[in-house]
Amino acid sequence: VPGLAIGVEGFIAKRWLLAGELSTTTSLQATQSGRFVPGGGPALATHRDTLVSLLSGAEVPIGALALEFKGGISLVLGKPEQGDLPVNQDSGRFGLTLGVDGVARLGEKLDLVPSFRYTHVWRGGDALYVGLGDEIIRAGVGVRFWL
Repeated sequence: VPGLAIGVEGFIAKRWLLAGELSTTTSLQATQSGRFVPGGGPALATHRDTLVSLLSGAEVPIGALALEFKGGISLVLGKPEQGDLPVNQDSGRFGLTLGVDGVARLGEKLDLVPSFRYTHVWRGGDALYVGLGDEIIRAGVGVRFWL
């Protein structure tokens, strides 16, 4: 589903970086029925994972381009719902995030940045009953403004 990510990044040494990111998506939706759905269903289940991540990493120059490899921890925000009822199963609170950004300079203070993020979330066994897995994968393209 479509989403949005906003980040702040800075170099702490020549090639080493530290970044904070906030990413979210529109709600995932699926019609569910069965014994784990209140009243047997069908019910429209919705969920949105919002990630607040603290990442560190390194930049690897490749000619006029660069790759930035990042990894760190993420706080996971979001509560699944079935119909109008919140679900009490744990949707996870923490995750481990790994990612890579490509950096193509467009101007003196402007970069084009395709990115990929993989987050493993420790949700607990009950999250599967509401249709949530342990992996979040996000890919996108953004722009970076240098201050």
